[in-house]
Amino acid sequence: MEFIQEGEKRHPKQKIELGPKGKDGKPTYVDYIVKLPERSLEEFCRWVYRFMAMLSSSLLNI
Repeated sequence: MEFIQEGEKRHPKQKIELGPKGKDGKPTYVDYIVKLPERSLEEFCRWVYRFMAMLSSSLLNI
């Protein structure tokens, strides 16, 4: 969920749709939709890769 929350700070025009709830009462998935200008797609992809690398790195330190 951190990934979704971070996106909320960056894109005020985002749309979040929660999937159906699982047995634990939490959504089984989250659709995150944000319309980006074409020039922003590459920058957004770099941010995603950087975030995922940071997340992977922190999980390895557990």
